[in-house]
Amino acid sequence: MTKEMNKYPYIGEPTFAPGSYALFTSNNTGCKLADRRGVWSDIKLGEFDSGWDESSFNDITREYLENTKIKIESPVHSEYVQEMAIRYGFNWGGIESVKYTNASYLYFRADNLISQGYNDCDFIAHPKKEITLPLPPKSPPVSTVNRDIEREAWPKIGDDFIHKGELVTCISKGATSDGSEVLTFEFKGRMKHGSCWNDEAWVQKPKSETEILRDEIAVMFCNKYNFITGEESLQITESLLSKYNITKKPQ
Repeated sequence: MTKEMNKYPYIGEPTFAPGSYALFTSNNTGCKLADRRGVWSDIKLGEFDSGWDESSFNDITREYLENTKIKIESPVHSEYVQEMAIRYGFNWGGIESVKYTNASYLYFRADNLISQGYNDCDFIAHPKKEITLPLPPKSPPVSTVNRDIEREAWPKIGDDFIHKGELVTCISKGATSDGSEVLTFEFKGRMKHGSCWNDEAWVQKPKSETEILRDEIAVMFCNKYNFITGEESLQITESLLSKYNITKKPQ
């Protein structure tokens, strides 16, 4: 089966947090490999969960494996890692099949070749980074929360919301293994942030165009007519505008 026919497993990097990585083994199921920006700070490293959202991830498996070594835990683990690497162009000197499953380490070279080692010293001549690719559990993991329902709740991905008085954009939603809700958002085009939220003080809806107009008219009433209170002005304006759908003209 080709990579196009079955993309799993693969290693993904989220567009909202470059330098963070996850291993996906089936649809929206995977585990955290690295979290350089702290967007998944409460998710345990290597723990599989079925509640991921892959929509913001790019497949960077080939680049991730290049010039790395992986400690192998068992022949089954070796087969799993090799099969994934072979799908992305790595091979044993032209042989695209699983070999040396009893080796303790596998090395994936920049020239697409796979090498094996039986102790850590076998690779001293080839500096490289050691990475971990955990074997998925035999039974499909179950998410601790229903993230599909959660993603349908406001704010959805792409929605603007108010966070600590600032207008930000939601770019990813999820949950930690303990059920805490997580939003990742963008602020003024700069670095994206991840955080837990559980109350209205943390995330608030921005005012609608009707609400903005209501407040502006109420202020004008108060400034022009001293006999009317701010609360009365707001009530009158809201009563009138509730009959209409207001759309602001383009600036």
